[in-house]
Amino acid sequence: MFKVKKPCNNCPFLKNSPMFLDEDRLPEIVEHLDNNGLFHCHKTINYKKQIDTETNEMIKESKQNQFCAGAITYLEKQNRPNAPLQVAQRVGWYDPEDYLKNKDKVIDSLEERSIW
Repeated sequence: MFKVKKPCNNCPFLKNSPMFLDEDRLPEIVEHLDNNGLFHCHKTINYKKQIDTETNEMIKESKQNQFCAGAITYLEKQNRPNAPLQVAQRVGWYDPEDYLKNKDKVIDSLEERSIW
C-alpha cells in the first residue's frame, strides 16, 4: 500500500500535472481523504479486475493497489494525515519523510490546481 514513494508524472496532485480532471473532482478526492478514505495511484490499479461482471459492483481493494504518493504528500504538507496514514506510521509501514522529499512538486492548496 505504501510502495510508491513519489508522485507519478501525471499525478493529479502535481503542480504542473497534465492530467485533466473535472473542476469538482480534486476537491472530492481531498474530501474523501479527509474522511479517512484512500486514494489509489491510477498506475497501480488493475481496472480489469475492479468490477465484478456478474453483479456489476466494485470489487474490494487488491494487494497491488498503492496509496497515491501525491495524495500522501499533499496531506503531509497540509499537516493533516488521515487515519490510515496515522495507523500505517504507527505500525512502521509508512514514513512521512519518504514522501516529503518530493513536496516541492506537489500542490500547496486546491486553488493552486484549480487555476487550470
